[in-house]
Amino acid sequence: MAPDRPSVEVEAGFSCASVVFDVRVTNPTSRPMRDLVLRPTPVPEGATVDRARHLIPMLGPKRSKAARFRLRPRVGQDVVALDVAVEWQGPGGTGRGRLETSSEPVGLALPELRAPRSAGERWRSELRGGPAVEVRVRVPSPTELTTRAIEEAAARLPGEVTSAIEEGPEGPVGTVRVRAEGAKGLRAGLLVEVAPERRRDGSRVLVVASATTDALLTRFYMACLAALGTALPGMEGRAPVSLMEEP
Repeated sequence: MAPDRPSVEVEAGFSCASVVFDVRVTNPTSRPMRDLVLRPTPVPEGATVDRARHLIPMLGPKRSKAARFRLRPRVGQDVVALDVAVEWQGPGGTGRGRLETSSEPVGLALPELRAPRSAGERWRSELRGGPAVEVRVRVPSPTELTTRAIEEAAARLPGEVTSAIEEGPEGPVGTVRVRAEGAKGLRAGLLVEVAPERRRDGSRVLVVASATTDALLTRFYMACLAALGTALPGMEGRAPVSLMEEP
């Protein structure tokens, strides 16, 4: 005899420098299930999920539907997971059922990376086409000071750090780059561009992180947040935007 409750599977993955959880709900019974509500809870506390619930008005017999939740870890969280509560309306309005399940834990430790052995152009070609994200922030310090602070902070990341300050049409423009590689063809890179803020005594900062895989990008981006936090305190509060470019 089929159970009178849905079955729930949670699969974790990576996308856009975040951890994603695909929750699949299946109705194993011969009757429709109605008014299903999926409520995610991030683990540990402090991580954020893109929405508080997902609604499924009706789930037919022997049918499945899926929802994706995007979790953004906080700096210092090395392992995350997602608890999911599922509620549904019983047949004939007999009351609401509820069950809870959890994903497998997802580790965020950065794999071992080092300065690349290949030249810059070859390294970029090997990274080309991989996932990338960008974040834009403003800081209340001038370009030269901001660039030097970012260069010093980026030295905490694995890999090779280079920087430059050049004169642009509106004043000095700073650039900081980090190139890193690891085993089995892993590549990760960071590009930070610093430009003067018009009408303000500050700077506009563009941060672009890229990698050869979504899993590495997420872990590398979290390492960048930890390293650059003092130089760019507003970076962690910004949601990264997906790109198809590399630094």
